[in-house]
Amino acid sequence: MPYCSNCGKQLPEGASYCPACGASVAGATPTSGYRSGMDALMRNTSAQEYWVRRLIAFVIDAVLVGVVLGLIILTASLGSLLVNPFTWSTFVSSISFVTGTFSFLSGVILVLYFSVAESYYGRSLGKGLMGLRVTMDGGRTPTFEMALIRNVSKIYWILLLLDVIVGLAIEVDHRRKVSDRYAHTLVV
Repeated sequence: MPYCSNCGKQLPEGASYCPACGASVAGATPTSGYRSGMDALMRNTSAQEYWVRRLIAFVIDAVLVGVVLGLIILTASLGSLLVNPFTWSTFVSSISFVTGTFSFLSGVILVLYFSVAESYYGRSLGKGLMGLRVTMDGGRTPTFEMALIRNVSKIYWILLLLDVIVGLAIEVDHRRKVSDRYAHTLVV
């Protein structure tokens, strides 16, 4: 069964236009004939191109959030160095504190960044640059809660990787992660 390439809604057989958003069915993404999203990814070049675009979009967003967060932490660290005298032990302890805090904080901020951007704009900056957007079933922009559900795995890279791999293994549609299944969302 084909899906609308504009909003992601499943299309009825023989439809010329998507009943949800009105887009032409010429750009529909067929999923019939594939046993899973992984099968489609292995055999379909458009599925491969789609995931390359999603990966590039994620890298753009992660770099953006990392740079902003790094500048904030650098500014805070420089301020504390001016107040406290510099010694080797304080330097080592602040580096270990910053790296531990940075790992956790960057994951939380990344999840919040994606959730706010996708619920407010329907896309993050990276997705927008790559021509992608997030929709709920029916073509609506996701709510904050649904965006949070679909992005919670981004708190740590191994969770995101598992979210994608398991989603490709259990979903027929190659565009859904496991968290997309529960949030009723799709990146188109």
